[in-house]
Amino acid sequence: MSVAGGPTFGLRLGGKAGYAASYLTPPMFNLGSAARIKAALDIPVIVAGRFTDPAEADRVIGEGLVDMVGQARELLADPLLPTKLEEGRLDEIRPCIGYNECHMMHQSPINMLCAVNP
Repeated sequence: MSVAGGPTFGLRLGGKAGYAASYLTPPMFNLGSAARIKAALDIPVIVAGRFTDPAEADRVIGEGLVDMVGQARELLADPLLPTKLEEGRLDEIRPCIGYNECHMMHQSPINMLCAVNP
């Protein structure tokens, strides 16, 4: 079961822009719903939605609140995130700041933009 969601600001552009939670949305905003679903079901649950702190993502998995944490924008900001985590180089991780330039592709002649990883 995947638990994800965000604001619908992209829909005002006719669905041309993706919609994902911006920096104005609190971190881990889908965790409460995902944890309740996990407690009610006997299937793996993955959650997404502003999990920008690797330690917090690890904590919620370790506490059994969810089985997995999905990250997309975090990997756009730093494609080496998994390697840096595995090697314990947390201070070198380039964090996603939720500016959502990556969801504004319709405004750019290039395929993908990132505020912290141009």
